[in-house]
Amino acid sequence: MEDDREIADQAIMAAAVMDREPACREVLFRTLDFCRKPCPREDAERFARELTAGDAVLFDPSDLVDRLASCGALACEELLDGVRLTDDEAERFRMGEFERADEVEVRCSVTDVGREALAIMDPAARVRDLLSCAPERADLFCATLEFCAEPRSLDEVSALLEEDDRVATIHRSEGRVYPSYFLEKLKAAGALVWKGGWRSTEEGLRAVAAWRAAESAQR
Repeated sequence: MEDDREIADQAIMAAAVMDREPACREVLFRTLDFCRKPCPREDAERFARELTAGDAVLFDPSDLVDRLASCGALACEELLDGVRLTDDEAERFRMGEFERADEVEVRCSVTDVGREALAIMDPAARVRDLLSCAPERADLFCATLEFCAEPRSLDEVSALLEEDDRVATIHRSEGRVYPSYFLEKLKAAGALVWKGGWRSTEEGLRAVAAWRAAESAQR
């Protein structure tokens, strides 16, 4: 019980590490998710690099992996011939003083803390929280995600939302929110990404489908 509580507390801290860096939040989350299946560190870094290609993320993939490891979400083990290095060997390897360094494989895998953190940061869960916390705008969030099942420009999304009287335009703004509000909230939830246009993630669309089904069941 004590161990479970400790893991849960550490998972909250690990999730906070991912969440507090908006520029690389989703890269950290998806890189950690990628490592559910243990893989060489170079594969994890390559995956992170591919995610950041063309984006304004200023962090090196190696730094991102280090962040996940330092918060306890990711375990990076040094292996030689499939056997974990001793503490002394690992220290010498990290210092560049291990004689068989070229033969060492660094393998990354998600820890129990990491699995809990992934559940906390799961986009579908974040979207559900967003819809629950802003029920008066839930339909507009859902409409935005459904509209962005295909890449959409900012102008296209704005035009869709501005048809609703609850959304601010250049001619009406008092007591209303602008289209950018919806985009930023959905992006922060991991439900919307920019890929040649605003596009919904699979998790975002699944969350919308679940919300629509729940709404229908209540009628």
